[in-house]
Amino acid sequence: MKLVWTQSAAGGEGDTFATSNRLLLMGLDTRDGRGERKVLEKTANYSRPLLSPDGETILFTDKGVTRDGKVKSFDPVIYLTDWTGRLPERLQEGYACDIWRDPKTGRDWVYAVTGLEPTPQLALIGNRLVRFPLEDPGAVEVVLENTPICPDNMQLSKTGRAMSAQAPWPKAGLFKIGKEGEYRFLRRDSGCWTSLAPDDSELLWVLQGDHRHVNMIRRGSDERWLLDLALGPEIKGGEIYHPRWSNHARFIAMTGPYILPGADGESGSVVFNGGARAQVVLGRLSADARSVERWTTASLGAGGASYPDLWISGGEGAELSASAHDPRGRDHLEAESRPLHSIQNFQNTTLK
Repeated sequence: MKLVWTQSAAGGEGDTFATSNRLLLMGLDTRDGRGERKVLEKTANYSRPLLSPDGETILFTDKGVTRDGKVKSFDPVIYLTDWTGRLPERLQEGYACDIWRDPKTGRDWVYAVTGLEPTPQLALIGNRLVRFPLEDPGAVEVVLENTPICPDNMQLSKTGRAMSAQAPWPKAGLFKIGKEGEYRFLRRDSGCWTSLAPDDSELLWVLQGDHRHVNMIRRGSDERWLLDLALGPEIKGGEIYHPRWSNHARFIAMTGPYILPGADGESGSVVFNGGARAQVVLGRLSADARSVERWTTASLGAGGASYPDLWISGGEGAELSASAHDPRGRDHLEAESRPLHSIQNFQNTTLK
């Protein structure tokens, strides 16, 4: 199992949307036994680190934030590094959102949003989606243009025929690719942090306004259910953010708890200014994605974690079971927690 995330360099400081240059690029590889560590020593703007489909390459985006009063402007650039901490290599302009492997050719494609608009708001909006081969970043292809789109959080299905997105926030849903290659946006809900299962179930989630539940929406039907991501003891009644499916259909990553000192967690959202204690939390879904079977906290830092991306060895072969039956029922509320020293077992017991 490999995991990368962004973390505030100063203890007790949060940066939920990764806009400062006081950030660290963090990583955890269960194979090397080194635990969590800095991938790069230098502090910088490391927004949305991404792992390649083989887990070997790490991308991140420097948002290039400048400020004029409350208005932020962006000049994002995508960089490449790896687990050896090699000097970051500039790949292309844009905000990297996902790396997708074409199952027919085995080629890895980086999808990125460009044309980010200046804004006083927290939600980002770009006007173009592009992609380029990881090994040939100069060969840029335009996927969508003149289309308002939010880069948080876009993920492609295994075949690449569907992509979670906000077009723009809070319009949440899927871009579907037709037979002629045209893209059509299907709005399925209102919310943020859309995520798409990495198999071909096209199971979509949309994070709700309470920042505790995701609305799970099944492909081709009106069936949907709320999944509580704040049930685990790691969240301590706070909110969660940055929820993202891993390359394995049964594993997810997120950050939390978001809660202010002395707050009860019920007095309105604190995601925007309560990230000083946020850690990376991992969850293992049931086969039908109606419950979270197990939780673990994957980081031990002072807090301020954001934008996790999780990779599981062999995860590309995992699928959700549409017909699986949970004998405990949808309303089962217990979740087993595992300490960090058992994180390897958290992965290895997946299919036992």
